[in-house]
Amino acid sequence: MINFDITTKNTVYNTLSPQAQWVQHRFGKRDYPTLEISTETVLSTIKQIAGTINFISVFGDPCSHANFVDILRATEPGRSVVNSNLNFSNDTIIEELNSKNSYVVVPLYGIEDLCNVVALNSSWNLISNNLKNLTCGVCVEFYLFEHNAHQVDAITAFCKNANCEIKIKKGSALHPDGFSPIVNEFGEWLYDVHPYEIGLELKWKELYKTVDGYNSLIQFVKTAKGRSILDNPDVFKVNNTYNYDNTVSISVTGEVFPSFELHQMFSNALCTDWDLSFSNISDLNRVTVREDFKYICASIEKVVDYLKHNNNIYSKDFKLILADLTNSDI
Repeated sequence: MINFDITTKNTVYNTLSPQAQWVQHRFGKRDYPTLEISTETVLSTIKQIAGTINFISVFGDPCSHANFVDILRATEPGRSVVNSNLNFSNDTIIEELNSKNSYVVVPLYGIEDLCNVVALNSSWNLISNNLKNLTCGVCVEFYLFEHNAHQVDAITAFCKNANCEIKIKKGSALHPDGFSPIVNEFGEWLYDVHPYEIGLELKWKELYKTVDGYNSLIQFVKTAKGRSILDNPDVFKVNNTYNYDNTVSISVTGEVFPSFELHQMFSNALCTDWDLSFSNISDLNRVTVREDFKYICASIEKVVDYLKHNNNIYSKDFKLILADLTNSDI
C-alpha cells in the first residue's frame, strides 16, 4: 500500500492533529503552506503503482483537492483508501467513491452538537448525510472522551443503520496528566478535553477551562518563528529517483519516504514555527557551572580536544589526571 498526501487544504480545523499540535507548539494554527500536488503528477504516479493507494493527509483532507474527482476516476476499482472528514457537500465525490468501491476511513470526535468540539468547523449534517449516501466500504473511528462518552450507543446505532463499520478508540491526551487543551486557529483557548475508557467513572462530562490547562499553555504564549524546511536546502535533501514499492509514502511536495512516520516528520518541518519549538524546554535543562570552576573546565576542554586530534604520548597520564579530578571535591 502506498500512502499519498495530495493536499494541505481542509474544511475542518482538527485541534488535536498536526494542523495545531506538534511537540511544544500549542497556540493556534501552525504556519504550514497551502500546497497541492498537481493533478498531472498524481495521475502519472498512480499509473506506476500496482497496489492499494491510501490517500491520507498530514494537514489536509484528500477530498479537498481541487481535482479529487478526476484522481478517483483514474484509480482502479477496489484500490483506493480515502481518509476523510467527509465535511463537504459534493455529491460527485460520493458517487465516485461508490463507483470505485473505495474504502473510506472517517475520524469522529463527537456527533450532533458535539461534532465540532475537537474538529472545529465540522458539520454533523454534512458528515451524516455523506455517511448515509456511501455504499462502498466505510469505517468510522469514534474517538472517546469524557464529554462524548454518552454518544457511543447513538453512533453505534447510526453506523449499523448506515452499514458502516465502527471502531471505538480512546481519545488523545497531549498533556502527560491526561488531558488536551483545545485552542482554535486564532490562538483562543476554548476548553480542555479528557480521554475516556469505557467502564471508568466520568469526571469531566462538561467542557471547562481547567487550572491544569492554563498551566500547560502559559509557557507557549510566545510564538516560535523559524524557517520552513523548503527554505533550508542544505538540510532538505531527498532522492527523487526512488523506485515505488509497497512501503513508501509520498508527501504533498511530491517527495518519497520509506515510511509514513518520516513523511509526517518532514511535513511538520514544512511549517515556519518548528525550529525553536524546544527552546522553553532546553533552557531549563542546560548544565550550569560555578563561576570559579569555569576556567578550569575551559582549560580541561581544550586539552581533551587536543588529545582527541593528536596522538599525544602523555594521553595515558592525562586520563589519570582526569580521573583524579572526577573523584575530587571539584
